[in-house]
Amino acid sequence: MKKVILLSLLAVLFLSGCHKKEETKVAETNTSQSTMLSEDPTTEISKEPENPRPMLLAFGNKFLNFNSLKERNQSVKEYMTEKCQEENGINVDLDAKFRSIGKIVKVFQDTDNEKQYALLGEEDSRGVKNEVLFVVQLIEEDGQYKIDNFRYEQLHVH
Repeated sequence: MKKVILLSLLAVLFLSGCHKKEETKVAETNTSQSTMLSEDPTTEISKEPENPRPMLLAFGNKFLNFNSLKERNQSVKEYMTEKCQEENGINVDLDAKFRSIGKIVKVFQDTDNEKQYALLGEEDSRGVKNEVLFVVQLIEEDGQYKIDNFRYEQLHVH
């Protein structure tokens, strides 16, 4: 009788031990599966170009700060598409020498067109202070934003 009770107790302990091992294995399997899913390269999301605001600030500030039109055109060329360079005469060799000092004050994004921006700035050129506005249209080119079209206007003469 003692043997039957002892064998029954051992059987219960053995079965409960096996049951715990099965649960552990299931938990380990789930962990390794989720690790495999997070490392799966097919779930990668394509990279968007970086925030264009720093590029727009650099473009606007270089456009407003120069000692000659040739210097200005060479400094802003890298931010534009070929089409934009041609439309704005950026590749024309101009020898007009005068100094302009300015800065971009605000950058606004169009709420209806996420790739269109307005840059508001100040410029002091040939002794005249102006408020200026750039309206800029961007496109993605080779994984980064480029200016595809822009308009520059003097708003107010001081």
